[in-house]
Amino acid sequence: MLAAPAGNTYMRCDRMRASTAPGNCLVVFTTSATAFTEGYIKVTLDTEWVSTTNFSTTATNYTVSTAGLPGGVTAMPGVATADQVSGNTIRFPETALANSTTYGFFITGTGLITNPT
Repeated sequence: MLAAPAGNTYMRCDRMRASTAPGNCLVVFTTSATAFTEGYIKVTLDTEWVSTTNFSTTATNYTVSTAGLPGGVTAMPGVATADQVSGNTIRFPETALANSTTYGFFITGTGLITNPT
């Protein structure tokens, strides 16, 4: 995630089995204690993911939800459907984030096709 320095960061999908649709994927990160300005967050997939085989290059296939987040995770304000996919990086618009806060959202939709092997 490159919008600002982030602390504890992870992405966990509903299903992790290779060559299986991952379902919804939870993205969680903690913002820096340093003040910053942002307008989006970028999620970069590992190199094991292969475009068009494992994930879509169409940004609008990456919808989001903040319903049902785990305890201690704040719904990311203003997070919206992805507006850009570049290489293996997916960009999601969002609004102002507070410092030192753990935020989260689910990547939903049809963007993530199958887990890599």
